[in-house]
Amino acid sequence: MTAVAASNTAPTQWGQVGMVVSQVKDRLLEKLVPNGDKDIMAGVEERLCGEFAAKVQQAVCGKPAKEACDIITKTVLNVIVSEVKISKQRKATAQVTGLPICTPDHHTTCTVCLEDAACSTNGVWTQLSCGHQMHQTCLVQWAERTPSCPLCRKAI
Repeated sequence: MTAVAASNTAPTQWGQVGMVVSQVKDRLLEKLVPNGDKDIMAGVEERLCGEFAAKVQQAVCGKPAKEACDIITKTVLNVIVSEVKISKQRKATAQVTGLPICTPDHHTTCTVCLEDAACSTNGVWTQLSCGHQMHQTCLVQWAERTPSCPLCRKAI
């Protein structure tokens, strides 16, 4: 139980709000980022300071304790989820841009967007180690969700 939840009034000073934010952040990171990904942790820490402090304090000022805790929890959760998505995007982009660029055969179709190579306007094509070819941008989007080939499931 947080210090705020034990009382009937919302935290009014940043010291109190900061303590609750820190407790909520630590618990949520423990559950959502069990491997302690340093990129995610650093992004969350960076975003939870500065302007964030004033906005949270303003949002919870004068609210009942339970409502204040809910606001803090939702806000911190949104920051963490956002950082997890950003981290996945960075990793997928780095993974895919390291693959060789290729010129597809005219009968090749991008597995992700289903556009034919002959009439492709979607840019650069890349070839996976398994030999399958697709748009680099499509593969980045795919790799954010699943780090394997969309056709044969071999790791990218």
